[in-house]
Amino acid sequence: MTEAPLATLAEHATIWLAAQRRGLPPPALVLADAMAGRLEALAPQLARLDSRSPAAASLRKLIAEELPALVQGWRMVPIPARRIRHADGRTPDEHLVNGLQIINAELGRASEQLGKTTLDDIAVQGRYLELKYSDTGHAI
Repeated sequence: MTEAPLATLAEHATIWLAAQRRGLPPPALVLADAMAGRLEALAPQLARLDSRSPAAASLRKLIAEELPALVQGWRMVPIPARRIRHADGRTPDEHLVNGLQIINAELGRASEQLGKTTLDDIAVQGRYLELKYSDTGHAI
């Protein structure tokens, strides 16, 4: 996924996520479904995002690096050890679910922020048109 064009990153991530479902604990499956929905909603926004922007770099890192690292790290834990509480009082399954919750929430924030930026752009364009072409400012 790290090499996927930004415009197709969400699609690649959704396919990757679907392939990871086998063996995930039930709460992680619910989160995987939620993330697939968020990625689908984020796809058009990613397609319009400048790939050199800080937002693009942050989303690429989250989706293409941090999400796979979380799941692959969990998969490396032997199955019997995934439900054993460790020094911090959590199981690897709980760490996985917590990490997926954080990524899912961040995808939601990113989608909201990118959507807000689009709405702001529309508002600015509308205001510009009002000023330029309203009764007080005949530009034609």
